[in-house]
Amino acid sequence: MIFFLDLESIFKMFKILEYIISNPYCQAPEIRDFLGIIHLSNPNKEEKEFYKLLSKLNNDGYISKVPIKKKGSGGAQFNLIILKTGAELLSRLKDFFSKKLEDKGQYPDLKAKQIVLGSMLRVFSSESVDVIEDLVRDLLGESFNNASYKIQQEIIDKINKSVEKIRDKALEITKSFF
Repeated sequence: MIFFLDLESIFKMFKILEYIISNPYCQAPEIRDFLGIIHLSNPNKEEKEFYKLLSKLNNDGYISKVPIKKKGSGGAQFNLIILKTGAELLSRLKDFFSKKLEDKGQYPDLKAKQIVLGSMLRVFSSESVDVIEDLVRDLLGESFNNASYKIQQEIIDKINKSVEKIRDKALEITKSFF
């Protein structure tokens, strides 16, 4: 059976893990009370969901139910401890939320600027090639169109080299603004 969780349940799971790591060998009723879940002789939906979350954490290897001798007719029959995977999960979660987005390496400020700059330079270079090529075609007129492929290619190569020089200069200028 696939068990899907809503965000509220996920949040409760992390609170449960945090409680258990702070209170090893605690019992389920202690966590239930900590979460503010009211206990009734006939468990309500919230209490049932709480015990399902505990079972899920146990089955997924985040906590362990340590059996204890039964105290009277009812009550908890196990203590709870957090396992290594549960402690690591909490640690990763705390680390995740302690950082800003750019510190997480997702869209660091410098990388974002480099992406924008690279994009700007590609557009600039493309536009520059078009402008220079139009100028050469205007200056040479029909002689460019009638020139052999080899000569046309030499002219285009020289245009591309000139645009590279212009792009490099533009890069130096734009870096000063970043």
